[in-house]
Amino acid sequence: MDENKKPESLDILIVEDNETNLCTVDEIRAQGHKVDIVTSLSDAITLMGGQREKYASLTAAKKHFDVVMTDLVLPYGAGCKALRGDGPDPEVEKAPLGYAIALNAARMGIPLIAIVTSMNHHASPVASTLDLFYLPEGAYATKGPDDARPAQFGSNRFVFRVNDSLVVLYDSRDFPQPGKTEPELYGTMKNYAAALGSLLEQGRTRATRCAVARL
Repeated sequence: MDENKKPESLDILIVEDNETNLCTVDEIRAQGHKVDIVTSLSDAITLMGGQREKYASLTAAKKHFDVVMTDLVLPYGAGCKALRGDGPDPEVEKAPLGYAIALNAARMGIPLIAIVTSMNHHASPVASTLDLFYLPEGAYATKGPDDARPAQFGSNRFVFRVNDSLVVLYDSRDFPQPGKTEPELYGTMKNYAAALGSLLEQGRTRATRCAVARL
């Protein structure tokens, strides 16, 4: 982290191509965090410093991020034409590239990483794969009032350690829609502010467990 930043201030990269889903970014910035936003695989990889400059459309220098949150389905971006070869326009064509961005972020040593999709398991076969990553009890945040809910939204997800990074995969059922207090089974918007809160809590929980284990 930058030594000139306030202790609670984080450098965050959000990879999101739908501006509507960025409605909670101001809430994140109001907490004192710095947020960069890009819209494609190539721009994300370049900003993280994981790919040669000639393959990217973004000219910004490599930055160090504390957190990366990415959409699941994204455009390749103009810088990926060398990777795509012949075929549809890489600035328009979309694919489930969030997995590649998350793994590359872990390769670059970024501590906290999340894939955040607004799709639920009925939306696409790729989105349905996120059902694999609920904890064994399978408690959705959207269960009825008579069912046990997780202590915190998003806490019912597996947390993966990749190298020294923590990686979590969230979908629309994990958090309230922006401006609401409860999740919806078929929500269509993302709540990046809530996802960040869950991700930070997961990081604190893991750090506490590691500290106790070393005693």
